[in-house]
Amino acid sequence: MDWRAYVSLIVAILIIGSYAPYLLEIFGWDIFFRKIPKRSPSLPAWIIFFSLSLIVWLGMYTKQTLTAQAYASVVGGFVILMIAFFRGNPVWKVRHFFCLIGAFAGIWIWRIVGDANAGIVIACSVSLLAVFAMAPELWDKPHHESRLSWSMAWVGCVLQLIALQSFTISSATQAVFAFVGDSIIVAILYARTHPLSRFKKKD
Repeated sequence: MDWRAYVSLIVAILIIGSYAPYLLEIFGWDIFFRKIPKRSPSLPAWIIFFSLSLIVWLGMYTKQTLTAQAYASVVGGFVILMIAFFRGNPVWKVRHFFCLIGAFAGIWIWRIVGDANAGIVIACSVSLLAVFAMAPELWDKPHHESRLSWSMAWVGCVLQLIALQSFTISSATQAVFAFVGDSIIVAILYARTHPLSRFKKKD
């Protein structure tokens, strides 16, 4: 294996592992297995996240440019989605409907133009727009997200960019868009929860 294969393995471990703290919180544990209030995952959000990840995976599979990040996102999203069906919050918000429409648009345009790149770009764009939509709420309620989970995912995004075999639309769009989106979320979480931050949210 060349060095990219080793880096890709680390990417898969980091991104799949980033779901672990969130998974523990759903069942009422922190990373040290101390009891905490249980988290209720948003079922609509995870339906959309998994759908968008799957569209990207299928597009990259068609183009034969699959990455560790694409595999890990589908696997991790599927696990949380299955749990969300039983323990999640089923309430749909306006942004969920817009994101769902975006997912269908990605599939529809892909079929019309006959190019998987269209599906990949639209799905990644919807995912990034969802980050901008959730940013104000995240700024106000930063403790609703796991800083550790998002930090692990962000490192995985950086390493995936490094490990790319080529920089094409099909191979790099997910890595670039995910890096931008995760960077925004991580920046907000650290700005609002780090003890030394001037923007730290007051309890």
